[in-house]
Amino acid sequence: MSSEIGQTAINKEIEYKIVQYINDAESFGIKIFPPDINKSFSKFTIEGKDIRFGLVAIKNVGEGSIETIVKERLENGNFSSIEDFIHRIDLHNVNKKVLESLCKSGSLDGLLPKNANIPSRDSFYENIESIISNNVKKNHKEENDKQSVLFELDSSMLEKTETNSVLIDLPKENQWHEHQLLAYEKEVLGFYLSGHPLTKYANEIKIYTKTSISEAKKSPDETVRVAGIIANLKRMVSKKNEQYARFKLEDFNDEIEVLVFPKLFNEYGNNILKMDEMVVISGRLNRDSEPPEIIADEIVSFKQARKKLVRKLTLNISSVALEKTTLEELKKFFKHHTGAAQVEFNLIGHLNKTNTKIITGIEVEPNDTVIAGIEKILGKGIIEFS
Repeated sequence: MSSEIGQTAINKEIEYKIVQYINDAESFGIKIFPPDINKSFSKFTIEGKDIRFGLVAIKNVGEGSIETIVKERLENGNFSSIEDFIHRIDLHNVNKKVLESLCKSGSLDGLLPKNANIPSRDSFYENIESIISNNVKKNHKEENDKQSVLFELDSSMLEKTETNSVLIDLPKENQWHEHQLLAYEKEVLGFYLSGHPLTKYANEIKIYTKTSISEAKKSPDETVRVAGIIANLKRMVSKKNEQYARFKLEDFNDEIEVLVFPKLFNEYGNNILKMDEMVVISGRLNRDSEPPEIIADEIVSFKQARKKLVRKLTLNISSVALEKTTLEELKKFFKHHTGAAQVEFNLIGHLNKTNTKIITGIEVEPNDTVIAGIEKILGKGIIEFS
């Protein structure tokens, strides 16, 4: 595995090899720990019975930067905070671009403050320039009066840096949601490591399409329908001066090229065709292309697919938890979100031994607002789509 890393950003075949190595390791019960600024070295390393991700596999993080980080860590101990890290490293060797990639990969998670138990990668990323600027000012003061600054660093100086540079809360619209966080991770690692953005939609995808991308490639049918994430989107102009597009559609295990001709592009180009957008594609499988590609006939976002294809919401909850007040709260909530998807309860009995289905006669629109509202009342992970 170590012989492959360092090339992930430039060689797609190497990326797939590493993903396969990781999958093979996990099938044998070997965990692959994510990159960590206090634990990772240049290459993959053994950590107990498991494996720690190497820093050189991160895009824009070169051997020189890694050598600076690891040398400082080995000589003077682990970094205790993001302020300690920034203050101790040579920012000529570990520049802004390197810091951005370390942040996106999750390498700095152990040093960053947490927001709702999630490391504040977004806050650090947006404030990198001011953090570097503060550090430069701090080092300049040290040169002028080392004894004085060393005394200040013990308390007030570090406290000031923490308050003014790192712990700045971002407006809600600028905060990284889970999908964006994973997309950035894939950007710098070449693949998803800590999770996959499609995982939370796995149940829905089974409704949207009956075949995975790898199965669709082998399908004898001329038309196929597959779901996944848009990657490598290229907007182009034909000889007739008409816009069209090509992109990769990626699911959990495979990818396929998708061609969008001008007519369809005009319909979906600005609304759905975006990097990292999750979509359902229907179209013709072109086997004359090598590898096979899909010529798209229809493109539907997951939000649209849910509204169009989901016909039932099953709420799986304990019979003990379903109290009268909870039912009243749900009933009141559903009144404001009517739609075409039927709501039913699957009441789980003691020790999961008996289940009772209750068809409510209530119909709602299965959008994000409704899903969030139900989960707020009953808890996460209880909704099943069909």
